[in-house]
Amino acid sequence: NRKQICTTRPPALVCAPWYARVEWYTPEEMARWKVPDYWIPRPIIAFASNGIGDNWCWFPEMTDDLGTRVVFCAHDENDAEIYAANFQSFLYRIVLESFAYVAPDGVADFDGESGYRRYLELNVNVLESTLRPEWVGTLCALLAQDFVVREDEDQVLCLLDQRELKELHERHILVRDVGQHFEHMQP
Repeated sequence: NRKQICTTRPPALVCAPWYARVEWYTPEEMARWKVPDYWIPRPIIAFASNGIGDNWCWFPEMTDDLGTRVVFCAHDENDAEIYAANFQSFLYRIVLESFAYVAPDGVADFDGESGYRRYLELNVNVLESTLRPEWVGTLCALLAQDFVVREDEDQVLCLLDQRELKELHERHILVRDVGQHFEHMQP
């Protein structure tokens, strides 16, 4: 079923790599979610997890003309990262990460590079109406490139290398306080 869903109508960001996985909460789960007792009490709205207990959250106290910050809060470390200036740039950043890290077994799951490319295209299509047109243009240009092998700890495929990813982050994502870390748990 997963392959059929992912190759016809994937949910937003189902393509995210393991280190940036996004498992969406339903509206009911978001309403029930409570800030853990050991966190610094403040208004926080968790909208997704990464599947291993960490949360993607909106921090209403971190709102300005750019929007409300999206923060990644680890569950077992006193470290939260301001991940994006707003929800729109969060979506874009995760898609960029998915273009920079394609596990070889993921390609095999989609019957090769052309099937995986189609899967990534569908993820962009799901978000197209939400993202800035220039960001969609960047993603479409990346999709037109060939996959290359990136040698890290693992052998992974990518549509952009780490240098290109960093340049796109600096150009579109890393504004104001994005990328900064702060403590989110009580001492």
